[in-house]
Amino acid sequence: MMKSSSRPISVAVVGHTNAGKTSLLRTLSRDKNFGSVSGQRGNTKHVETTSVSIDGRPVLQLFDTPGFEDSIALQEYLRQFENLDSRRSSLTAFLGSPEAKGRFIQEAKILGALLGEIDAAFYVIDTTETPHTKFRSELDILASCAIPVMPVLNFTGHPDSRLGEWKNVLADRGLHVQVTFDVIAPLAGSERLLYEQLASLLGAHKTKLHNLVIALENESKARSHASLRSISDLLVDVAAYRTQVIENHDDEIVRKVSELQSTIRQREQRCADALLSIYRFDRKDLEVRDLPLLSKRIEDDLFNPEVLKQTAQRLGTGAAIGALVGLVADIGVAGISLGAGAVIGGAVGGMVVSSWKKSSRWIKGKINGYVDLTVDDATLLVLLGRQLQLLTSLQGRTHAANEMLVLDGNPALTKALEPVIKKTITARAHPDWSRLSDGFTDESDRVEVMETIADSIRELFV
Repeated sequence: MMKSSSRPISVAVVGHTNAGKTSLLRTLSRDKNFGSVSGQRGNTKHVETTSVSIDGRPVLQLFDTPGFEDSIALQEYLRQFENLDSRRSSLTAFLGSPEAKGRFIQEAKILGALLGEIDAAFYVIDTTETPHTKFRSELDILASCAIPVMPVLNFTGHPDSRLGEWKNVLADRGLHVQVTFDVIAPLAGSERLLYEQLASLLGAHKTKLHNLVIALENESKARSHASLRSISDLLVDVAAYRTQVIENHDDEIVRKVSELQSTIRQREQRCADALLSIYRFDRKDLEVRDLPLLSKRIEDDLFNPEVLKQTAQRLGTGAAIGALVGLVADIGVAGISLGAGAVIGGAVGGMVVSSWKKSSRWIKGKINGYVDLTVDDATLLVLLGRQLQLLTSLQGRTHAANEMLVLDGNPALTKALEPVIKKTITARAHPDWSRLSDGFTDESDRVEVMETIADSIRELFV
């Protein structure tokens, strides 16, 4: 029968109980809440439907079916209908028999779906299982449905996988178009290959499947871009943020440091939430461990020429932290002398003119005996490392995974990304660029710095 080109391609996902059918559907639909997955036998009891869409329009409709439970007995039972015109007719006759509502009710649900408006079937195989007779019977029954069947070889990375044995069984049944797809940890390109192999079986839908592959790859790039922007936004917010305390008031400093820690933790969590949302996960999938104690940095340290020298050697002169505020505060206190601020004046001279008015309240506070608490580069590196660790995990995580993601530091990754932190120096000079501050302004220069940081991450990370 001619199928409408406007409707989605319909694929039934079939196989033995606990082969990973629902997990495959979660992975392809990117819906971790689809169906029910557990170690219990025969968790799926009814035919359920999900879809894969392009721009909100379903392109592929997927049917989750119960698992075969007694294919050997069913194959024997079907022999009584062999004298009918076709094997498909024999299955139709079976669906009208009493046993289809009793002993073989689960198999009847599978075959009822396959005899409907279905274009093809994915036969999911747990390759850690020995290909016993029951699986061969399942393949024979599927062949009677007279629709293309594509084996999906699951758990191939498991040490107990019998991939070679399964390939021999499938070749013996003439099923040469197949795909290796581990639903928990698929190899890069597995999804693309799955759809390309399906297209080889469904020539009439080849263009539609090709467009689906392109759309999914574009979505992947868009997710990556959005994620790096979220991370760079976090770095700008935290690098630009500062809070003032009264100089030499230790109790006040301790309280403000605690508040600063809480503020930064909450901001990091919002970034993590954004990444989880981009990849269609949520907070309950993530365990966040506390940051190391955020250090307090009092910017008067910048008046010490030795500190300035060490900062310049470690990060480069242009990345001296708090340079603008240190410089203009020195002017206010000394009146006619730049003092120690002159050591870094050349690196920040261009910032002074453009940022003088924006930083006026910080300058006044400094003159009146206040000092600034800011987040140091080591903490920014920890934040960046943790978010990239999360991003890496999300990019490699399927929606069939059940274990928690643990977000903590990755020292090796953090060390490699030190150059990214140097890109935050401009944000240091703009307290108004932090959403954590009262006077936040979202101006074009801030966006440009964000994009520069995102590009820097991409160069090292991708």
